[in-house]
Amino acid sequence: MSSYRFRVAPVAATLVLGTLALVAASQAGPSGAQQGNMLNCPQADKWAISVWDGLSGTEAADALATCGADAVDGAYSLDRQTQVWSRWFPGHPELSNLASLNDRQGLLALGGAGAAAGAGSLAAAPAANQMQNCPPPEKWSIAVWDGPSGTAPADAMATCGVVAVAIAYSIDPQTQEWYGNLPPLDALEGLLALGAAAPPGTPTPLPGGSTPAPASPTVTATSTATPTATPTATSTATPTPIWTLEIEGSGMLEEDYGLVSTTFTVSLSKTRIQLQEGDGRLEGSVTANPDYGFGCELPFTCSLVSSSPSDVHVTATGLNPLIFEVSAEGHFVGEICLPDVACQTGEWAGVFMTVSQCSLPAQDGASVSCPIAQPEGATGSVTLTLRKG
Repeated sequence: MSSYRFRVAPVAATLVLGTLALVAASQAGPSGAQQGNMLNCPQADKWAISVWDGLSGTEAADALATCGADAVDGAYSLDRQTQVWSRWFPGHPELSNLASLNDRQGLLALGGAGAAAGAGSLAAAPAANQMQNCPPPEKWSIAVWDGPSGTAPADAMATCGVVAVAIAYSIDPQTQEWYGNLPPLDALEGLLALGAAAPPGTPTPLPGGSTPAPASPTVTATSTATPTATPTATSTATPTPIWTLEIEGSGMLEEDYGLVSTTFTVSLSKTRIQLQEGDGRLEGSVTANPDYGFGCELPFTCSLVSSSPSDVHVTATGLNPLIFEVSAEGHFVGEICLPDVACQTGEWAGVFMTVSQCSLPAQDGASVSCPIAQPEGATGSVTLTLRKG
């Protein structure tokens, strides 16, 4: 139940949408005349970030028909505010909710049987010198570079604002690999871009010629939690333990990131902490080994790769009853996979279980269960049992 949140990389989003696209079986004919062209059309059975260069309000079917008959099996548009995908399937209006396209709108498109083998070329560009559809803070968008070919990625992203874009990815039309080490951009090239945190701290460097390219987009994590500091004792003498506290508990945190939902569980078996007097309170710390679990909904699979021991810290104030505060910090590495396609890992670290204002009589054998207070949204409880000596 990490207090750290993570972002889902674009390769996972694309492939999930791909499983839905298989429902569509036939290409509908265009509903009317169109003025414009779909750029970077996908190759057969492959994904591309295509861009509509034409009149705003053009029906999606008409725009995608410019790629050729039976050339597109499905297309998706991402709302940069709600992070909800709209979709279009040829011949399946009951499954489609992407009605029309705006000029310079980017799509994730899946090539159909009629796609040309050489599909994927981009047109020579108009020169507005502006990244269109820039991502909001900490959200994804399909951004489009509306400027000259050969522009450095950092210069193009800078038109969204100072450190407004954390990272951007492109998909190779042949290998289908996502990469963030971008070469100079082509005119009207579409990118899957992630907005920087607001307010920004130290931004993730924009992709450039000298930035190493990750093997696959990396799950990142951010935290607003401040680890609980261990108070410094004011005496050089070793205090005599007067109480031992037994702690055990379990909890669960479910989070929906739009493209994938995850479940994190933790179980702390009975752990004993010797409490000592200091600064008018009782306190103690111990290193424990909780059992972590990490799962997600199909078609994704989530698993635990590794974990480190947890630091559990306890303080108690008052005389009778004693008022306990408990915090447990942990660290683990998890992996999210789309089976037989791609995997990516993320590192989590922080406070995963806290108990606040848990009241317990100052007597041997006293026991109480208190709900987990943090992180927000977590469910579960911790049981405290007090032992003399």
